[in-house]
Amino acid sequence: MGSLSVRFGSPLSLVCFSFMYISETFAYRGRAHSLAGHRAGRSQQGLGGRHGSFAGTLGTNSLPNEIEKLLDEVRKNPQNYRPLLLTIIFDPHSGYSSRMALSNALTRLNLGTPDAEAVLLSRPRLKHIVWQLEPIRADLQKRDARFQQLIDTELKLQSEMLKAAGGIRPQKALERFLLEASRLYPEADLALYWLGLDFAKKMLPATLTERILSSRVSVGHLTYLGQVLRRFAEVLQGRSAAFKQRVEQERKTRK
Repeated sequence: MGSLSVRFGSPLSLVCFSFMYISETFAYRGRAHSLAGHRAGRSQQGLGGRHGSFAGTLGTNSLPNEIEKLLDEVRKNPQNYRPLLLTIIFDPHSGYSSRMALSNALTRLNLGTPDAEAVLLSRPRLKHIVWQLEPIRADLQKRDARFQQLIDTELKLQSEMLKAAGGIRPQKALERFLLEASRLYPEADLALYWLGLDFAKKMLPATLTERILSSRVSVGHLTYLGQVLRRFAEVLQGRSAAFKQRVEQERKTRK
């Protein structure tokens, strides 16, 4: 067995998954704990760097009044919006789960309109809204012990989820999920969620899966699980000629 010919299920592939588990967990923990730095900085770099300054690109009055009213309400009473602010922490791409949480908040305030919902369907504008929520969330976490406790609880659950995924034996059982993951784009958040959900239901312990599904941020956890599987599949293609060949065959079959 050469260094570039790793059999699926071999000890080296196990090391590969373990490495991914550790690195991804630490990266995500950093995102939840280093609030004013890592996450806010990443938001400004990722959003401003790729799309230009949001203030300059979208303008200060670019959002519908309904969404501006929601943002004002969250600023005034952030403790009433802990579920929304928790969601944006655990949404890997500021995508599907953030969109649904914002939509639900608009509905509760009787602010749900076609214009507001249309804005939530635009990924750049959705990320702009999340970007505006970041300092509110960071401030609440600094002074609200209950909110910090919610975050810590979800971080612990996420760590257990990834540890369980990394301990699956035999690893051959992961193959069909990794083949599916290899077809997904990095920010295909809804597809990654369905992949994570399917994996959790079929591969993780039932009690753990129940806890994940009962979580306040279950969509974020399962989307992140799908993201980790996709990243593992990506790395494995570079290390295993046999797995890369299976991925290529799968792609030809689906054409």
